[in-house]
Amino acid sequence: MDLSQNLQQATSQLAQAQQKFDKADNELRLMRSSREAFIKSLRYTGLSYAHAKSKYDNCHDEQDHIHHQALLNLQHAEQHRSSLILQAKDQAVAA
Repeated sequence: MDLSQNLQQATSQLAQAQQKFDKADNELRLMRSSREAFIKSLRYTGLSYAHAKSKYDNCHDEQDHIHHQALLNLQHAEQHRSSLILQAKDQAVAA
């Protein structure tokens, strides 16, 4: 695979990583904004406040982890694409 194909693939991967990060960011923001409603809905199922809060905290932690992983993947994709751009510039200068 030549450099231009690698760069196209890296650009595609970066776009996918950005979409996944945006989705994870939105889901985390929504979860944080609906904390009380989330806990209240669990309380209607018969759970105690402490148990419902614990379930919310567990869900929040999981979503926070997903968000963090998406951020790391996005940063990696950005760095990979940047390194390919630098390689392409170096090749252009050398040619």
